[in-house]
Amino acid sequence: MNTLHSFEIPLIEFIQKFRNLFLDDFFKILDYFDNFYFTIFIIAIIWVGYDRKWGVKIFFIIILSTILNFSFKLLFKSPRPFELIPSLFVIDAKNYGFPSGHAQTAVLYAGIMVKYLKNKKFAWIFGLSLIFLISLSRIYFGVHFLTDILGGWIIALFLLWIFFYIFPKIEVFIKSTKPIYLFLMSQIFALLFLFSKEPQSFCVFVGILSVGLGLFLSYLFDLFLPSSKSFLEGVLRSFVVLSGFILLFFVELSFNIYLFLIIYFLGLWISFFSNLILKNLQRFLKI
Repeated sequence: MNTLHSFEIPLIEFIQKFRNLFLDDFFKILDYFDNFYFTIFIIAIIWVGYDRKWGVKIFFIIILSTILNFSFKLLFKSPRPFELIPSLFVIDAKNYGFPSGHAQTAVLYAGIMVKYLKNKKFAWIFGLSLIFLISLSRIYFGVHFLTDILGGWIIALFLLWIFFYIFPKIEVFIKSTKPIYLFLMSQIFALLFLFSKEPQSFCVFVGILSVGLGLFLSYLFDLFLPSSKSFLEGVLRSFVVLSGFILLFFVELSFNIYLFLIIYFLGLWISFFSNLILKNLQRFLKI
């Protein structure tokens, strides 16, 4: 065990002295925050229920976040606390420890909320609470060191810089480029992840392929929806897209379909098929 981790172990042991059933259950709920299905759920609600452009941006910043997090994990190959001290084990966690994906995602979401929510006081309180509780939960469970948490925060700040300052420039490029070229670029970009042997990279490959195709088909058939004009419209849109989720999960459980096929259909459902259904229900939505 290196000197840095030796210094960090007492902090984890101190926090775990306060363990009880309530905190265990509460923090286990927060453990789903960076879960694959929860992430897809958030993207779908924003994309279909609220605004497509925001959904696309959130999708790609999460893709980039996943790539950076996984790349740093492979680079540093840092062990998790419970792997060094088995008595710290509470829940299992795969892959390497540094940086913390949960802490990284928490700062990323919080930063976007603080920037764009009109109620700044609520955004700051909720955002900081989210960062603190999720980061604390990772130490509480013995799955991350404090340095893992700090590493996740730093990467998230870099991602926020990309989101606020680089994405707008990319949007200008997209507006000036023909859709067929954007579609081809999305498929070529996806191929970059096909050569990795890691399952996470293959999932990213499939996700970008399907979303790129769905966006192009929505353009061809003029299925892009404007931003929701009312809370009710947003709820109805969300209900439609989540209904498709439930159906796909039921099919997966019933027929044991490969995960990458589910990801492909989810990408198409969010970017194309839900638009197709909602376009046909447009008169009802206006009512």
